[in-house]
Amino acid sequence: ITDAAKEKARSIAKRLVGQADMYVGFGGVPWYLVAVLHYKEAHLDPKRQILNGEPFSRKTRMVPVGLGPWNDWRESTEFAVKYWLGGVLKNIPEERWCVPLALMVLERWNGLGYRRRGIHTPYLWCGTPYYKSGAFFSDGRFQPKRSLRAVGAAVVLRVMYENGDLTDNDVKPVVDRPIVYDPHGL
Repeated sequence: ITDAAKEKARSIAKRLVGQADMYVGFGGVPWYLVAVLHYKEAHLDPKRQILNGEPFSRKTRMVPVGLGPWNDWRESTEFAVKYWLGGVLKNIPEERWCVPLALMVLERWNGLGYRRRGIHTPYLWCGTPYYKSGAFFSDGRFQPKRSLRAVGAAVVLRVMYENGDLTDNDVKPVVDRPIVYDPHGL
């Protein structure tokens, strides 16, 4: 992790942890996953929903198009978790969630366009040596020479772990019954 990314991630993590109560109670999905989605999709703006960062008070115009409006942030987040996470991974017991699983879900949430191009997604890896360049600047429009600067979700989660905001149980997968995840198999 670059020093600049780590510094930004510390600031983001502090805000996420400071409002952690806001991210609890979404159908067994861990608070840190909802928190990072709020950062990545809505820049922590409570007037924007986590599906794609648009205001929750109107129908979405970007992918996914035509959803909403919702009465408040919580209602929009409940919908997003049920609508999207419910489709990505069904029936994952709360005790099975871990950061590696959350990273897979986050990649799928943002889309697999980077994977198809052989690039580590900046949604997760921006601020690490794993991501150099290539970015989608709108749905479906890829620019190979441009780079994103926002700190990746993996960087934020790593800093949260280093700060003691996530436990060893949060970051270690349960290996007695592995979860089979096919990012292309929805």
